[in-house]
Amino acid sequence: MERRRNRRSDLSSPENTPLEQDKLDLLFNHRPVKVRDEYLSLIAGGELVVTDQDRLLVSLLRHDRLLEMTRLFTLFDKKAGKIVARYQQVFGIKALIERVTSFDDKGARNGGVIWHTTGSGKSFTMVFLSKALIWLDELKKCRVVDRVAAPDALIALISYGVMQLDKELHSRFIQFYTNEIGPFWPPERQHVDNGYRDIYFPFSEVAIPELSIDYEWPLKSLLGYISTWSAVTRAREAGKENFFKLFCNDIADMWGDEEQLRRVSWPVTVRAGRVRQ
Repeated sequence: MERRRNRRSDLSSPENTPLEQDKLDLLFNHRPVKVRDEYLSLIAGGELVVTDQDRLLVSLLRHDRLLEMTRLFTLFDKKAGKIVARYQQVFGIKALIERVTSFDDKGARNGGVIWHTTGSGKSFTMVFLSKALIWLDELKKCRVVDRVAAPDALIALISYGVMQLDKELHSRFIQFYTNEIGPFWPPERQHVDNGYRDIYFPFSEVAIPELSIDYEWPLKSLLGYISTWSAVTRAREAGKENFFKLFCNDIADMWGDEEQLRRVSWPVTVRAGRVRQ
């Protein structure tokens, strides 16, 4: 508690220190006069209270954190433009880096998993991690798996395929998924849909039994889940929001009671193989 009070005091001091005239001019000379007047009126009203926004900005703009965000957590994409990592991506990558840079008593690296939900930025998280592999000295010794794997090590590519619904709903869903929002999926989506069958996989393949993820959902859960898809977002941004609205109306008509639970299933695809020595 004492530390928090001290922190608040540290923030209050610069916030209530009057700006010199030359700095005022730099800030406001290129802005409308009313903006300067509003600022001066605010200052004249007495000591300013430190807000949560103040604390957030000061924390983000700390020299070390600002450099870290610029170096590791900012990307530039031809389509999306500048991308800055979100909270869960920054701290997820930090936790991952801490884990893979630690070793057990035998000198082996620790493994681990980052658990994501739909729409949380899984793809860009992996790109941010790739940047860390390049920039951080402690990660430069990471190697491609088939060069350092133990004899007969098992390698697996795991994903879940296209969602399966009850028979009377599924044909409408496939029409929506394939024909309506299909063009808005990134090209790489095809690798997931076909279980990574079309990518280079230089390992001795191992047969895996059929697996699935199964839930029983009400209508609200299904439509809420689909609304988070990146293809739905891209369609909306392209002015094609009616695709999703019409789909929701059609599925609602077929569903019946919106609280009724219906089966929702995802086939889990695993492409596994043994490392050849």
